[in-house]
Amino acid sequence: ASVGDEVVVAVHTADPSSRNVKKGQIYHAVIVRAKREKERPDGSMLNAGDTAVVLINASKDPIGSRIRGVVSKSLMRTPFLKIISLAKYAL
Repeated sequence: ASVGDEVVVAVHTADPSSRNVKKGQIYHAVIVRAKREKERPDGSMLNAGDTAVVLINASKDPIGSRIRGVVSKSLMRTPFLKIISLAKYAL
């Protein structure tokens, strides 16, 4: 899977103060950062230190209200523009 793909995930660890997300629940998510190197159309290479996802609901809106860390700008070509608007940084 690459950035912008929808995946089904199981929660392994969750913040105890979280009201919506509990350990062991299954969610749909979109990949926002990938460890695997990807070539952009301009020839530059992009990779992140880890792979990260954002949990989404049935209408493809993020479940959380904040997104920590960097997200990929390649999400602009997908229906997940709200994720980019919530993130502080987009590369």
